[in-house]
Amino acid sequence: MRKYFYLFLVLFSSVNVWSQSKISKDLIDRKLEEIANTGFKISTKEKELLKLKAESEQIGYDEGFFRSVSFLMTGYENQNKNKEIIELRNKIKRKLDKYKEDQEGLISSIYRRSSVAFGYLGLDDAARKDLRLALKYANTIHDEDKKNYRKGLIYENFTQYFSNQPDNKKNERDSILYYLKQSLQASQNIKNKDGFYNNLKPDNIAFNNVKLGIFYLEQATVKGSLEKAEKYLLESYEIYNNKKYSLSPYDKNVMLNQMSWLYMEKKDYKKSIDFANQALLMEEQYRNPSNRMESYEFLATGYMELGQKEKAKLYMSKYTYLKDSINMSLRNDADASMKKIIEEADTEYKQSSKKEWMITGILALIAELITAILWRKKNKALRKKYEQMMVNLKSEKKDQVEETNEETDLDNTGEESNDDLQAITNKNTIS
Repeated sequence: MRKYFYLFLVLFSSVNVWSQSKISKDLIDRKLEEIANTGFKISTKEKELLKLKAESEQIGYDEGFFRSVSFLMTGYENQNKNKEIIELRNKIKRKLDKYKEDQEGLISSIYRRSSVAFGYLGLDDAARKDLRLALKYANTIHDEDKKNYRKGLIYENFTQYFSNQPDNKKNERDSILYYLKQSLQASQNIKNKDGFYNNLKPDNIAFNNVKLGIFYLEQATVKGSLEKAEKYLLESYEIYNNKKYSLSPYDKNVMLNQMSWLYMEKKDYKKSIDFANQALLMEEQYRNPSNRMESYEFLATGYMELGQKEKAKLYMSKYTYLKDSINMSLRNDADASMKKIIEEADTEYKQSSKKEWMITGILALIAELITAILWRKKNKALRKKYEQMMVNLKSEKKDQVEETNEETDLDNTGEESNDDLQAITNKNTIS
């Protein structure tokens, strides 16, 4: 029976080694490249990416692992799965923190995406913390084009943090404008010598123009703001409709909704409705509930302004229902994510306390051990001293015994002399 058991172990080990040998860095890279080439269908590749993530971890290939995670987060981001992004980030946090540099820009990408997810859930402090980590890692990237690309994205995401702050005070608006311009400048600094950023660079620039357009639309009542908003939005519109680029349909969807908003402010309601309908058609191909909700809002307002109350009522009801659903989903996700953050903080505190107790215990044990050693040394010294005293006492006792014996011998000799003397005396007396 034992022979069969060992045979089974040998076979199992052989199969395991064979299966690992089938997984290689080149194979993982090739599969990830294939997924990257699917473009915006990356959202449908979750199973494949989870498998590649597991295989990369199995053979200790961290670059493949982080690339798989980054692609997974991109897919989740496109589907507004913010909770999934944060859960994934929490699972790999320790592995991320082992690295001091980010040559490939993957760690900064992961932290940037988790920051965006935190921001959508209203967890602003967590969002800002991760965004700072993203910028810290981006600054360690050696390749200048890659560094500028990552920093351009990160600076743009800083504007989301400031937009989420209450009251949107002047200093917050100044911060938003500052980071938008920093983002635009970083994207424009991409030299693109090898052609890798043929689409990425214009995509960043176009989306920055959209965000600048939104910035000025939010101040539409301020003189000159509407003209600035139109300038930036038209520039982004030209880039997104340039046939030589293959840009993000999700970002283009956002741009179309902002064009609808622009013409709403200009009171050109027919044009506003036209852009909102274009956004809805695109959203049917690349689902994004937040974009769809915004289109419903502009359609409801446009039809109301044109006096078409039934259509306005229809789109307003769709807008209200979808908004409530999204808010409920965000609230639930935020609660779950906040609970996880609290659990992590509690675990970290417990681990810290446990570590302190362990250190205290170890120090106490060391102190006790030192005390025992010293006591043992002292006891050994005392014992040695005691033994020496015993030797001395025995020696002294021996000397005393010898002296006593000598005295006894002398006494016996004396007694014998007296007896002899007495005998002689007696003898003389008799005579």
